[in-house]
Parts: sequence; C-alpha cells; structure tokens
Amino acid sequence: MLTKWLKICGFIQKYTPFNLKENSLLARYSISDAYLQFYFKFIKSIERDIDEGNFNGNPSLALNTDSHHKWLGFAFERMCRKNQRLFAKILGFESVRYKSGAFFNRGTDMEKPGYQIDLVYDRDDKVYTVCEIKYLKSKVTPKVIEEFEKKLVLFPNPKNSTIHKVLITTEGADDSLINYGYFDRIITLKDIFDA
Repeated sequence: MLTKWLKICGFIQKYTPFNLKENSLLARYSISDAYLQFYFKFIKSIERDIDEGNFNGNPSLALNTDSHHKWLGFAFERMCRKNQRLFAKILGFESVRYKSGAFFNRGTDMEKPGYQIDLVYDRDDKVYTVCEIKYLKSKVTPKVIEEFEKKLVLFPNPKNSTIHKVLITTEGADDSLINYGYFDRIITLKDIFDA
C-alpha cells in the first residue's frame, strides 16, 4: 500500500521492460525526484559533517567525483527516458504510434547474461529504435559498438522488425566512430537543446 502512495505522490516510479505489462513481476523501482536522488546518494551520509561546517573551506571535498560522474550518467539516462517524446521528434517518427521504455532482463546463465538497453521504441511501422545512452566526459569511441552489439544479439525481436540503432550522448562521437557508420543516428546535447 505504501508503494502505491509513493508512486501516486511522485516520489518513486516503477518501470518494467517496455514489452511487458505494467503488472509484470519483472520490475524496477527508482526514486523519481531528482533532488531526493541526489540527497540520498551524496548528502544524507555526510549530513552531520555538512551541519558542522567541515566543508565550508572547500565544498568540493564533500563530493566523491567518481560517484558523482556515475550518478550523472544515470541521471542522463533517466532524463532521456522521461523525454522519450522529444527523441521521437528529433528522430522524425513522432507521428508513428509506439511504445517505449527501457528493456532489461534478469539473465539466467552465462549464455544469456542479464543486460539493459537504455531506451527502446517499438514502433507500429515495424521498426525497433534501439538507443544506447552514454554520458561521458569525452567523445564516444568505437569501443561502444562491441558492447551494444552484444545487447542487440540478445534483444528479442519476435516480429523480425528492422533495427534502427541510435546513440544518445553528451559529448558526441569521435571521428572514427562516425566514419564507421555503425549508428543510424547520433544525438548530442546540441540536438536536444535545439529541439
């Protein structure tokens, strides 16, 4: 009952793989409020030190930069999923009916390990738009291809739909990745803000 009220009030959200029903047992819960996510990750554990003024001389000491960078990556993924309509518009299929969301599985063994695809659109025009979301301090390199290809091999495609591969990233892709031509579209922060 508490979970229901936390969802209604907007504190948490439940998400299931896009291809399963909302009441599926395969589900994840996350805090939906951005401030609360930040608070529980970075402030709560050092609240006493903050209150005592231990970081007044150098506030940057309060923040673990590695943890903060990882957190920014998760925050970027959540922002992209939350704004899925914007990405449909950028990609030019906003007028096509679709379902969207993350795809993940538990993984049962070494042959079929668990994995997650950050954002997938199951479009009525028989296309899966499969998005890899990368938050990096530098441009994405071709190294992402091997990781993404492993996910695509395991991705269920029962309708034998066309796969449209998209990279969404903060800093863009380096020239070698662009020249490789693997992704059908690369979306950067500039594209997001221009839209």
